[in-house]
Amino acid sequence: MQAYIIQLILFQLLFLVVYEVLLKKETFFSYNRVYLLLTPILAFFIPFLKIELLGSVIPQETIGVILPEVILGNAISQSVEPATVEMSTAITSVNWWALIYFSGVLLSLFIFVKKYLSISQMFKFQQVSVEKEFKIIEIPNSSIACTFFKTIFLGASLSAEEKQSIISHELIHVKQRHSIDLLFFELLRIVFWFN
Repeated sequence: MQAYIIQLILFQLLFLVVYEVLLKKETFFSYNRVYLLLTPILAFFIPFLKIELLGSVIPQETIGVILPEVILGNAISQSVEPATVEMSTAITSVNWWALIYFSGVLLSLFIFVKKYLSISQMFKFQQVSVEKEFKIIEIPNSSIACTFFKTIFLGASLSAEEKQSIISHELIHVKQRHSIDLLFFELLRIVFWFN
């Protein structure tokens, strides 16, 4: 499992470096979006593939090395049964890696719920406009500008020109359903909070 996680992180890092070096400054936004959505999914499945190049680089003799058992002290005089020892250590041992991982998942889930609750609070403000494909909610005493699915949130302190240019920009997010992308990456962040 640890080898899979390391490979997953390395492939994600590779895809991120390719994006940063080659694609970030390109203006093909829809292609960049597809790349950013597909590469995390590819990184999940690539470690399961058997790649011949990697097999030829790493010799097979190094994979199956078995170290000899070393016994310290008098092994014959021990009268404790191995099953009893295994059971007592299994009961008292704690898997610290699993505990740390699930603590991180809970913390990430808490942060996600907190973000969701703050967005749901913004739905309580006054609706300025309701169109067939979107609605606009004005946030008092704010200069916020964001979109959540088919709702555009605009701060009341923005000028009319700013609001119009922001609405035209945010409509692209509404039409292309960018909120689904953000939710996908938030779920990835919960599961892979350490990455």
